[in-house]
Amino acid sequence: MNLTKYNMFAVSPPGLEQVVLRELTDLGITGGRMAPGGVEFSGGLDALYQANLWLRSASRVLVRVVGFRAVDFKTVVEKVGRYPWELYLHHTDMVKIRVTTHACRLYHTGALAERVLAGLERRLGRDIMPDSGHSDIEHSSQALLVLRGSHDRFQLSVDSTGPHLHKRGYREAHSRASIRENLAAGILLLAGWAGKEALLDPFCGAGTIPIEAAMLARGIAPGIHRHFAFELWKNHDPGLWAGLRKEAASRVRPVPDFPVMGSDISARAISVCAENAERAGVSDAVRFDSRPVAEVPRMSPPGLLITNPPYGKRVRAAGGESVYAQLDRLLAHALSGWRWAVLSPGMPYGRMRKKSRNLTRLSNGGIRVMLRAGP
Repeated sequence: MNLTKYNMFAVSPPGLEQVVLRELTDLGITGGRMAPGGVEFSGGLDALYQANLWLRSASRVLVRVVGFRAVDFKTVVEKVGRYPWELYLHHTDMVKIRVTTHACRLYHTGALAERVLAGLERRLGRDIMPDSGHSDIEHSSQALLVLRGSHDRFQLSVDSTGPHLHKRGYREAHSRASIRENLAAGILLLAGWAGKEALLDPFCGAGTIPIEAAMLARGIAPGIHRHFAFELWKNHDPGLWAGLRKEAASRVRPVPDFPVMGSDISARAISVCAENAERAGVSDAVRFDSRPVAEVPRMSPPGLLITNPPYGKRVRAAGGESVYAQLDRLLAHALSGWRWAVLSPGMPYGRMRKKSRNLTRLSNGGIRVMLRAGP
């Protein structure tokens, strides 16, 4: 059994670091510390596997391999070349290297990536091809290294995740302006939804928020149906990984006795929702209806309205403040007594504005937004 302890970093969408830390603590991974862009933590392979399998709001999990100080490129090559990269890269000759620097004398990101590549080749004794694509890692067989420099100190990490953690495997069908799965899960957790009350998203789009809610309510691990980069490492423990997946499968709960719902005025969007829910294994735990906000029926007992309504170009097309006015009326009448959480680039409208509080600032589709909640 591998008893090595790893220093790791769970990358988080900005604004969700507190949620990722809480998720790690709930997994029994203690001692984590929030940092800009994520959470630092340590543990063995079991912690690494659990984090990838269970984190709902994180983006990826990095293993910190080497830290060093450097003010010249020769030092970068030497330091990188001292570490056992064969543990992580034995299966590939192509590596994507992402570099960011702040207040470093070595600031040219392209030149730094070249020196990291040279260090890898020195250690491995073979040529390594740089993957120059700008898109996310699309396959777990692709290797990603992340070099971050600050004030001449550098940290080089290897990605253990592969394709972004929001890629659960169920959302093959999309709708306009779909919210990412990990962001949807993050706002659910920030809003205090624990899978024990009714939920409605009246602008559900591809159904991501209700589907993530149904997965949370049923205790379905978000990574249960996908593969990860660490499965190709030399130090991978297949028995440990199989055991953790089996345990996760045994923790799935029955369909809840309260409604988890999504609605949208677009019949095409509702068709997309149904397809995604089926792939996610929660088609029996979530209900989708095609209807405008004004036709949502009165519901009790109280629950949570949570949504990513049209904004930016989409809100202008929808008539400006009318989207928020509709939500305001919905909460005043059909959903009287319900809590609410809404993503918005500005302050909500009417009574929602008077009773709202800001939970966090986020970025959704490149637009800076707030998660406002009430009452």
